[in-house]
Amino acid sequence: MSEHEAAGTGEAAGAGGPAGPGETAGAGGPAGPGEAAGAGGDGGGDVGRGSRMPATEGLLHARAAVVHDLAAAGLDSPAAVDVVEDAVAGRRWWVERWNQGLDVVAGQIAQDVQDRLLDDTGVRWPLCHAPECDGRAFHSLAIVPELGPDPHWVCEEAAVDVAPLGRLPRQPPGPPELTGG
Repeated sequence: MSEHEAAGTGEAAGAGGPAGPGETAGAGGPAGPGEAAGAGGDGGGDVGRGSRMPATEGLLHARAAVVHDLAAAGLDSPAAVDVVEDAVAGRRWWVERWNQGLDVVAGQIAQDVQDRLLDDTGVRWPLCHAPECDGRAFHSLAIVPELGPDPHWVCEEAAVDVAPLGRLPRQPPGPPELTGG
């Protein structure tokens, strides 16, 4: 079965089922040096940087990066991962019609998850913990560029690049009214 056929049947890894023949299961662990999150040691580089991988693989890399960053904030609950799955499914159609979208889909998925968590649950994610922001009111990080390769989490208030998508360090929890706790 081709990746395109698998994508339409829900048999692609990361779509709720096990990986089929020739597919890569998406690991959600932190990235090692020179790896994209979930790359499994293949030396894949940063998520979204000039990639020319098949749509399924690119979406799995993006999914792994976003799940890693949710876990770094302690927000990798089943409900939050379902939000990621919905965002990936929503962007699959887009990437299949615009292959160059693979370079930017990771940032788009992160923004989709960020927006939905805030809209549906009032949870701000990820919260900024940049040293430059000590003493400031809690605020969220933003993905930059909004539509481009090599997405990074940036604090717009302090104009500080915090981390590439998929590489946020473990964060202390924010106040319950911002984190849903």
